[in-house]
Amino acid sequence: MLSNWIVPVLVGLCCAVLLEASVRITNYTDEWDPKYLDVDLRVRRLDKTTAIDFDLDLKQELDKNVEYDVRLCKRTAGKYHQMMYTGKQQLCGKDLRRSRNLLDRYIASELVKHSNLTTRCPIRTGHYEVRNFEIDDRHLMMSVVPSGEFQIEVGVYHRGKEIKKNRWFVTAT
Repeated sequence: MLSNWIVPVLVGLCCAVLLEASVRITNYTDEWDPKYLDVDLRVRRLDKTTAIDFDLDLKQELDKNVEYDVRLCKRTAGKYHQMMYTGKQQLCGKDLRRSRNLLDRYIASELVKHSNLTTRCPIRTGHYEVRNFEIDDRHLMMSVVPSGEFQIEVGVYHRGKEIKKNRWFVTAT
């Protein structure tokens, strides 16, 4: 099952990987609060796609006060300009497999196949992992990817404190 609190991080990853059929991941950053968790994120290039392996050791139990946000920025004239911002959204209690958002549904259904994550809150301490997670480049969402350079930023918050942030830099052609 998919852990709701880790979904935003993986949504950001998937946004980057979704572009992989016509995009190259040029760089990424992975920051976290070591009081809450330890993370080992690996991105591997395959022939025509990217695979993501993700190990996370959760040190503190997370109650239902977990939020996330996602920013999508496009580079224009040498600067990144925001194209989309979700605002902070609650995670616990959402069933992303039934979301109206096609990306949420797709990611949730695929991650269940590649991980030991859970959908239940509170989220218990322990080791969580994702192995060989790939996005199918034949998926409908691939057809809407524009050309350009992008930054995808995903934040995860517990009780208002940022505990995880990822930035993905991708080039779509």
